[in-house]
Order: sequence, then C-alpha cells, then structure tokens
Amino acid sequence: MTRINRDTAHKLEFNGLLTVQRTAQYLLYSRRIGIYIDNKKAGAIRRGETKSFPLEAGQHHIFAQIDWLSTPPISLVLAPGENKMLYLGIGYTGWKFFSTLLYLFRNPTDLIYLSDKESPNDVSGHD
Repeated sequence: MTRINRDTAHKLEFNGLLTVQRTAQYLLYSRRIGIYIDNKKAGAIRRGETKSFPLEAGQHHIFAQIDWLSTPPISLVLAPGENKMLYLGIGYTGWKFFSTLLYLFRNPTDLIYLSDKESPNDVSGHD
C-alpha cells in the first residue's frame, strides 16, 4: 500500500516523488522508523509499509532514524517529474539476527539500512 503524505503535499507544489518501502523483517517489527528529508522528519514507516513523499525537484538528503540509530545520509537529485524508490530494512538477517547485541556495540549504524537496492545481500559489509 502506497500512501501520499498529504500534510506535505498540500504545502508543496511537488514535481517528483520519493517512495520508501520498508521490509517486513521481524527485528524491530513493532517500531516505526522515522524518515528524514533535508533534516526534517517527513514521516515514520511501519514494518512492511510503503510511503511516498512529494518533493520539489533538486538535491535532497535522506536518512532514517530509530532512537539513537540512524542510517548514513543519502544524497539524491530529483529531476522534474522523476520518481525515486528507496528501501529500508534491518541489516542483520539469519544468524546475525541472534547476535544483534554484539553488533550494536561494534557498529550500531549497521543495524538499519536505507538503500536504492531492493534487497541488498549484506549492506553492512560483514559476513
């Protein structure tokens, strides 16, 4: 289900759209993850949800955050009429799911990812 953030849509004359799709992973399943565009909270996204944010053409900086954990910012340039898709998920799957606490102490920024790849095999670079 894709929803337009109507609070933002009526304020902007947008000519592009950023869509963020969150995976339906179990870790952090009950928590919303905030989506920030140009350092302002644009909304929050639940497990398995897809949200769209109307944007003006130009350069934007996007990151996701939950509590003290955030993704590295992504810089993207949106052309007039262009739609971009980003994917949000948990960087640890399989056996890594069970060692999450150890990874939090090692590099907490690896826990969540925001990427233009639908299902990155290992965004964090750890095997």
